[in-house]
Amino acid sequence: MPKCHQRCQNLLSWTCPFEPPKPKTKHKLDVTSVEDYQKLREYEKEKFQEMVKQVKDTGANLAICQWGFDDEANHLLLQNELLQLDGLEDQKLR
Repeated sequence: MPKCHQRCQNLLSWTCPFEPPKPKTKHKLDVTSVEDYQKLREYEKEKFQEMVKQVKDTGANLAICQWGFDDEANHLLLQNELLQLDGLEDQKLR
């Protein structure tokens, strides 16, 4: 079997954006200081690390997302040796 096919044996696909969960309530978020921004950035980073770990724990080595990946997610997926593909139409995911 060619090497490229061995890397893509298990895939995981979904039709929602690969991003941190949105708050369930409608609160206004004010980032008014560097500390606020750093807290928000750390929260998002932790959520992305958790999501990438969940993908890796499934045994998948290719992540397919219809809507796309955030830049932080792309970086973390590549660091964890997970390939990603985005921007696919719904019909092609079936």
